[in-house]
Amino acid sequence: MNDIEIKQFRDIPQVEKILADDSLREFIERYSRPLVGRYVRKHIERLREKIKSGRSEMRSAFFSKIISDLNNLRYELTSRVINATGIVVHTNLGRTPLGKDMFDRLKSKIGGYSSLEFDLLRGSRGSRGSFLFELLSALTGAEAGIAVNNNASSVMLILNTFGLNKKVIVSRGEQVQIGGGFRMHEVATRSGVKLEEVGATNRTVISDYENAIDDLTTVLFKVHLSNFKQIGFTEETPVRELVELGKRKNLTVVHDLGSGAYVDTSEFGLTREPTIHDSLSAGVDLVCFSGDKLLGGPQAGIILGKKEKVQAVKKNPLYRACRLDKIIIAMLEELVLKYMRADLNDIPLFQLLSTSNSELRNRAERIQQELSALQIESEILDTEAFCGGGSLPEESFPSLGLKLAIEGSPQKFSARLRQHDPPLIGRIKDDNLVLDLRTVFADEDALLISAVRQAFIK
Repeated sequence: MNDIEIKQFRDIPQVEKILADDSLREFIERYSRPLVGRYVRKHIERLREKIKSGRSEMRSAFFSKIISDLNNLRYELTSRVINATGIVVHTNLGRTPLGKDMFDRLKSKIGGYSSLEFDLLRGSRGSRGSFLFELLSALTGAEAGIAVNNNASSVMLILNTFGLNKKVIVSRGEQVQIGGGFRMHEVATRSGVKLEEVGATNRTVISDYENAIDDLTTVLFKVHLSNFKQIGFTEETPVRELVELGKRKNLTVVHDLGSGAYVDTSEFGLTREPTIHDSLSAGVDLVCFSGDKLLGGPQAGIILGKKEKVQAVKKNPLYRACRLDKIIIAMLEELVLKYMRADLNDIPLFQLLSTSNSELRNRAERIQQELSALQIESEILDTEAFCGGGSLPEESFPSLGLKLAIEGSPQKFSARLRQHDPPLIGRIKDDNLVLDLRTVFADEDALLISAVRQAFIK
């Protein structure tokens, strides 16, 4: 098309003519005609508004803006990234990495039809996830277990099952806000319960719960403070005391454990996070937690506990709205089997947490040498990594990183790193760009070097 000035509505090319232009062919092949057409119509509408205000635009500029938007589409689609932030369970980067090996093993399971709800031994309809639920019980020693799509669903289902139109008692200091602005009391009240806060923000004792119990009370609800901590003059009611009170008053005791640690985190030099076993051994009726935090798996909400309580949750009509699909079920089966075989080194979360600083230093030195050969200066420095994902708040542990010697704004350089394929995400501290190797897998080192090289060329 000739480069002409578009001054009037009649000068705007028709959608079909724009889509037929050679400059858009590769985008149509990659993303489809309907999607490219959507962006074309968006730019036509923008241009109409521009003409209404008395302005014009050259046809070449009009096409350039469409192409720029289409080039940026790859950043809009979910994609792999290299995490060099030092935050192991990074909420914005998909939380826990699942690892390539898991997907290699899953190809044959989920690539075609599967035995999702079919009993192969009997040749009849089966129950979705039934063996996964058996595995969860076998792993943890719980009487029974089920899994749903996330931990907020776990909480909602449990409270709706046992507290609908009844009173649920929770400590005022445990009214947490989880990611995305959702607050625990909002999730709870949407479950149809009357939530009563007891105690003070910083101190709640067992008598606070006991004094609030009346004929409407059905649940004692405890929430682990996964994403923040209280210090100073504080007191928290132990789970075992709540269990004893629940037994005396015939109430259901529920523990929202949040991050779902199965392994003792002190083994990795971290503060000990309450474990799934801690809750179950304390005698709670139900414990629920996330699958994609310290458990190291895909997004899921896992509910474990007394058999009759778990079965009651599963019979709730809302369970069907929250149930897992075949992919997550297959992933969780693989994950639980790894735990049962004690193959922790095969779980990416524990690979990252257990890598020694001496190993990180060896990798840092090799990367530094290769960058130096490209005339790129860097400095190896000690850093602090974090668990992240609402687990062990502010808990840091030793790590190692590379500080890049860049000119100008670290924010702008960081933006160039994000334009690499795959994008490289570092962290800016004290106006320096640091690439923390704690969260970079060893087989990603070459990609890291490539991303840095590309960013220096631009």
